[in-house]
Amino acid sequence: MALKWPNDIWFQERKIGGVLCEMRGESDGAAYVVIGVGLNVSLSEEARRKIESIAGGVASVADACPAPPSRNWLAGAILDELLSMLAQFEREGFAPFHPAWMALDALGGRAAQVTVGESAVSGIACGVDSEGALLMNCDGKVKKFVSGEARLRLIEEHS
Repeated sequence: MALKWPNDIWFQERKIGGVLCEMRGESDGAAYVVIGVGLNVSLSEEARRKIESIAGGVASVADACPAPPSRNWLAGAILDELLSMLAQFEREGFAPFHPAWMALDALGGRAAQVTVGESAVSGIACGVDSEGALLMNCDGKVKKFVSGEARLRLIEEHS
């Protein structure tokens, strides 16, 4: 497994799922976060072909496991882990998760492009900082990207 900033989960260079977070807050009150997790548990060949014709490589849990777990078991395992991680995140922020993210970074050291709005920036992906912002080396200068609207596209590497 690998992670592609900002929210993709990859298996063998193909997207297997993703995580989206949306935050709402009140100026004088608490903030609320809604977390959505999507995971391809299994894909028919027809579904795989349709998705790949539009979005590129796609994977499923069935590709990663000799015997895919049940959807209920998988949902329960994800919820258990999320609840534990969210409690730690609330206490300590992203910093304790930083080493694990860096170990799973699918783009580290690779040529990539970030699109924010109408502009695109190319460079070498350098992981994320201790707050989760993407770091890219763009012509010798490290730039930080934090926008939730940023899209990251791997630039095909030529050998």
